[in-house]
Amino acid sequence: MKFEAIFNSQCSGGEKKQLEFTTKKSGYGDLYLTIYRDITERKQMFLELKRSEERFRQLFERALDGMGILNNKGIIVKVNRAFCELFQLQENEVIDKHYSSLENECDIIWDHPAELGRSGEGKRMNDQTGVVQTFSFALSYHIYPEHHLVIIRDVTQIKNAEEHLRKTETSHVLGDLAAGVAHEIRNPLSTVKGFLQMLDGNEAVNQELLKVVGDEMEQLEETINEFLLLSKREFVSYETVHMNHLMRDLIERLSKKAAEYSIDIIEVYSHTDIQCVCISSHIKQVIMNIMNNGIEAMPHGGQLRISLFENSEKEVIVEVEDQGVGIPKHLINKLGEPYYQTSEKGTGLGLMVCYKVIKEHGGRIDVTSHEGKGTVFRIILPSSQKLGSNQENQEVKSGRDKVD
Repeated sequence: MKFEAIFNSQCSGGEKKQLEFTTKKSGYGDLYLTIYRDITERKQMFLELKRSEERFRQLFERALDGMGILNNKGIIVKVNRAFCELFQLQENEVIDKHYSSLENECDIIWDHPAELGRSGEGKRMNDQTGVVQTFSFALSYHIYPEHHLVIIRDVTQIKNAEEHLRKTETSHVLGDLAAGVAHEIRNPLSTVKGFLQMLDGNEAVNQELLKVVGDEMEQLEETINEFLLLSKREFVSYETVHMNHLMRDLIERLSKKAAEYSIDIIEVYSHTDIQCVCISSHIKQVIMNIMNNGIEAMPHGGQLRISLFENSEKEVIVEVEDQGVGIPKHLINKLGEPYYQTSEKGTGLGLMVCYKVIKEHGGRIDVTSHEGKGTVFRIILPSSQKLGSNQENQEVKSGRDKVD
């Protein structure tokens, strides 16, 4: 007969030990053999292991970053709550699924694998908010036998901040460059324009060629005006602008170009007199740039629909809708970046100026586009302006530039 048991024993020094003993009947009559083993250290190691497992479980479950455990076959065996929240899924929807079922919904770029793991970044569309989220991934191999740990972190705000900083720095550099270029070109341009005016009507000069030169000079002047908008070197002030009149002036100015492209301009106004407090010359430049882009997007003709109305929040909306080739969805977010253009012509500075001016007015530009069907540029402006930091800084800086 054999007995096994574990009991606590207190030694003479006061130290407690755990002993394991086995008792069995010996082969010598009624005698029993008992063997004692000190298992104190083994028990302590076991308890420490249990505590370590509990700490890891608590860390895994309460971590703010998404965590998932995969086996060697890429099957997800465990995820924490943050993981489910990042992917907007329930735990039972991902457990026992291959990781590729999640990867297919993301645009992922992995770096080169290393001995202990690999990392990367991914982008996916949030179905609830419609915002593109950016995630960082870190995969650690063999956190325990035949299992790997992946940690996912939402870095959307960090990436957006980095992108905003990059665009701001680029804008400052281009602004300084534009100011220098505009200053160097404007003075000789004024001289050339003066001589052209003197030659106007002179029978000794070919007037048709003179008109061509004049048209090219106007184009050059528009480019310089864009440079000046980038550099903020003009003294400007806000005023009440009758948007209906402004739109009609622009359409009349562009009607000849539209006719050359076989384009019909359709005007839609919700009211006969829609007013907006803005910088008239700047807003005119913005709308003209966008209308020009719409015309050039339809080389085979079509309709350019121009709408002007106010929404329920008393904002002034200008819509320019073309029937052109459209803009790919993944490129819409690049609009307004330096040297990114929607057509083969131009430098991309026009759209950059548009976004910059509308932002300084406290408005925004929304773009919707369908490839092969057309694009809608929607300019949204507050109908009134508070004389705040934007205008004050602009006028102060403009005044300082004039003094300089």
